[in-house]
Amino acid sequence: MRWVPLKDADGKGGVRYREHETRKHGRQPDRYYALSYWWEGKAKMEGVGWASEGVKPTDCFALLDTLKRNQKLRQGPCTLDEMREGQRREKRATQEALLAEEKRRITLERYFEDEYAPVARTQKKGSTWEKEVQHFKTWIGPLLGRQRLEDIDLPHWDDLVKSLAAGGLSARTKEYITGTLRRIMRFAYDRRVISNPPPSGKRIGCAGPGNSNRRTRVVTRAEEDAIQAALAESDPHAARFVRFAFLTGARASEIFGLRWAQVDFVRGLIQFSNTKNKDHRELPMTSALEELLQSIPAGKPDEHVFRRASGKPYDQAPLSYATAVGSLGLNEGRTGHDKLTFHSIRHTVATRLARRLTIRELMDTMGWRVMAMAARYIKSDASTVRSALENLGCEKPGKVVPLRAAE
Repeated sequence: MRWVPLKDADGKGGVRYREHETRKHGRQPDRYYALSYWWEGKAKMEGVGWASEGVKPTDCFALLDTLKRNQKLRQGPCTLDEMREGQRREKRATQEALLAEEKRRITLERYFEDEYAPVARTQKKGSTWEKEVQHFKTWIGPLLGRQRLEDIDLPHWDDLVKSLAAGGLSARTKEYITGTLRRIMRFAYDRRVISNPPPSGKRIGCAGPGNSNRRTRVVTRAEEDAIQAALAESDPHAARFVRFAFLTGARASEIFGLRWAQVDFVRGLIQFSNTKNKDHRELPMTSALEELLQSIPAGKPDEHVFRRASGKPYDQAPLSYATAVGSLGLNEGRTGHDKLTFHSIRHTVATRLARRLTIRELMDTMGWRVMAMAARYIKSDASTVRSALENLGCEKPGKVVPLRAAE
């Protein structure tokens, strides 16, 4: 197809066209226009468009004049490709700005449902996600759900804290609920939906030493025996569950998630894969553990090891444990974190193991990532400290320099 050169009113060229073989534009064949010029020692020919798309020869000459002026000044786009790329970038920037503005106008409720929930639901442990949903639907959503995400500021956080206090919630529960909102807002901040990060728990008055959920009470051997005896009589299935906890220090979720494929009698290992921090860890199978697991009728690899009397797997710590603790009167006169709960078993095991294991060994056994978790269980031994101090006076004395002479 032949290209036909055109000239403007001043006789300048640089624009060409070719005609479509069949398509008409008005009475004439449709024409496709292109620019023809030299740039940086190379001949260039760049298409502009069809007459049927609204392209006119005068537009082509004006466009060519703009490019030649830019080439002369070395400013702006010097080719049609550069100009179009610049237009595409500008369009993308405009679209991104509009999208960002739309996101800034989104309400907390809509952002939670459309953006945060789809990600958190797949990344978080089931029970953790369910608690976040409960926190949002019960406390956060009714108070702040219709607020624009970008507008939520300290006064709104203060309103939430006041609402939680009026509801008679404990300091720890208030910390959990405000923590849920903080995670939502942090999620939005990390994705540049909002301009400022959420305030710390300390800043809104929902954090501090007084809010610690650390267990303070250790189960004694006598209490352990009493609990096991009570469960053996009332609920043998729960007795095995609790016995496993005392032998491993595993979390309740790790125990009711344990399947037979994770019990390796040949290598003498128990594998925990569904852990709180998503890490995989293994524990050596002691003789007591092997005896306990051998007493349970083995199932298929994908079946749960610990089951209720009904045959259904556990989905929470056995309720009969709390019943046994209550019937034995082990929590009478006790308050707060001094009461025995199922988590007290894990605290007890960690305390016992800390007397024999290093911090690293304790972290690996209990499944902790943070050294501080293990360090709080490691206590100094008085006899070891005394021996070390005694040695300080056993070194061979050197020459003592009088203070005045040293000065």
